[in-house]
Amino acid sequence: MKPHAGLDASSWALLCHAPLTLWLAMSGVDPAVDSPEKEADAFDAAIEKEKARCPDELVRAVLAEAVGPSGAQRRGLVAVDPESLLGELERVRSVLDERCSAEQARAFKRVLIKIGYDIAHASCESAIPTHSGVSQPEERFLARTRRALGLLPPAL
Repeated sequence: MKPHAGLDASSWALLCHAPLTLWLAMSGVDPAVDSPEKEADAFDAAIEKEKARCPDELVRAVLAEAVGPSGAQRRGLVAVDPESLLGELERVRSVLDERCSAEQARAFKRVLIKIGYDIAHASCESAIPTHSGVSQPEERFLARTRRALGLLPPAL
């Protein structure tokens, strides 16, 4: 991975791993969801969709180098604690807020949330969906993700 837009190598790597971090968290949020391969396929499609439609050059560059799920992760053989990954997403927020323009930071955060919803929608047929078409645990986790990324005010 080649750093971009004045970011150092570790910051660039963190951003390129952010979509995978979110996918890993989403895949562990709802125990009723039993379709990790569907979620992985949705992840791949969401990356391509957002790469094609996002006008921000930094976001497109990150998505072009985004790390995807491994074979074992795609088959659901890797268990993670979604709560532990919120800290990673908070680090992503820090890098974005400190080293990118406000527009770039906002665009990247919004793309992450869109990817999260695409992942959640892929598995909604095996769960009871909320009004947004995703399961309640996924909806709650996406709200916490928005909070971790600074898109929602801190919880009281």
